[in-house]
Amino acid sequence: MSGSRLFAAIAVIAFIAVVRAAPQEIIEALLRYKQQCIDLSGSDEGYTQTLVAIPEMKICIFNKVDVLEMQQDVTSISESKSDRKMFFDKYCPQFNESVSCFDDLFEGVAKCMGEDSDQIVPVFRDVAYGVVELICENDGQFLLDAQKPEFKDCLVQLKESVQECRLTNMTNSVSLIHYGEDQCREVENSRECVKQKVDECNAPAVYNIFEILFNRIMKWTNCHQYNKVVELYNNNVDGAN
Repeated sequence: MSGSRLFAAIAVIAFIAVVRAAPQEIIEALLRYKQQCIDLSGSDEGYTQTLVAIPEMKICIFNKVDVLEMQQDVTSISESKSDRKMFFDKYCPQFNESVSCFDDLFEGVAKCMGEDSDQIVPVFRDVAYGVVELICENDGQFLLDAQKPEFKDCLVQLKESVQECRLTNMTNSVSLIHYGEDQCREVENSRECVKQKVDECNAPAVYNIFEILFNRIMKWTNCHQYNKVVELYNNNVDGAN
């Protein structure tokens, strides 16, 4: 699975997990996902598994997270550091435990991408842990930042930037786990392109979303090997000067 396909798959997972859209919007999104699934894998098997996994996932989450009590606690929480700390110290371990509830969903999405679930599901799972880490970091500061007006505007900018800085077909055709030096260089250039554009926004929390997804995904590639070579080369050049 290429990096861009993986980002698209993660977007699907996020939509299914948290969206509270109108029924018509949900139907349209699922129909698009079904067609993408057929186009990439040649069948709707992964799509069917994804749909079956959704209600099971929700039941599992309710067993891992005390959702009713959490909803009550949310209404009484203030923006004070101490209140936030108590809340996130209580629920973040439950959030982490609930990541395993997504495994069947992850497998369905992996099948839709035409990928080996044994290779891709651990990547999805790692990204999910990263999202929990982002939410829980600094006692939920990210969620406070996400309520600011500039956050929504910058989120639109991030979406546009990812599209403008998208990878070439050459890199998209290569599976993530088989990235070579050329693909790694292009991915890093794409990341820097997105960063420069999003830096113009006054909402660092938005770029943090992209960064945590990027870092968690790239951890599963061989790109760290090439980055070390480039770093050593640059250090030698600087030393020679």
